Amino acid sequence: MSSVTRTKKFIFFGLIFLGLANSALVSAGTLPNQSRELVFIETSAFEIGIDNDPLWGWTKDESIEAVEFTTQTPKNYYPPAVVNVRYHKNISAKASELRDVAKAAIKQAEENFSLNNSTVDSMTKVSYRSLRGYEVTFRSKVSGEVQDIKLLIAKSPKGNMLSMMVLTLPDKLPHVQPAVNRIFNNINFK
Repeated sequence: MSSVTRTKKFIFFGLIFLGLANSALVSAGTLPNQSRELVFIETSAFEIGIDNDPLWGWTKDESIEAVEFTTQTPKNYYPPAVVNVRYHKNISAKASELRDVAKAAIKQAEENFSLNNSTVDSMTKVSYRSLRGYEVTFRSKVSGEVQDIKLLIAKSPKGNMLSMMVLTLPDKLPHVQPAVNRIFNNINFK
């Protein structure tokens, strides 16, 4: 048997072993957690953690009315995604008002995205560390491209409202959800 043939067999059996090991981990429910280093970006209202390996691009815009933070996956990252966080300085809600405020904001998003079907009925209550709110997912065209969109309407611990939007390719929200969770769970308010 030639050394090339032995090498090919070794690689083939190595791949089979890795596949079996991965199957065993999946069936045992012990897949390792994604571990990501975060970098924290400061704004006047909060600091927010984003992936640093590879570093996501980001911009922030601060006005009298709001703090807007946008982060996006780096070039050659698949699937591409954009996360926008808008902190509304002059809009607040009590816990008892949150559902109605979220419902109104989601209805406005339906109009902005020209949705035919109501997404308000699929609104689910969620929490991400210090955030409490409601979110929906839907598909719409953005700049001529079909995108899957997750919209979260939440309130900070002090009661100020946030609107948070994730955009990615169709059917790719589950793939970017771990990064989104890291972002949403790593917002620290001032």
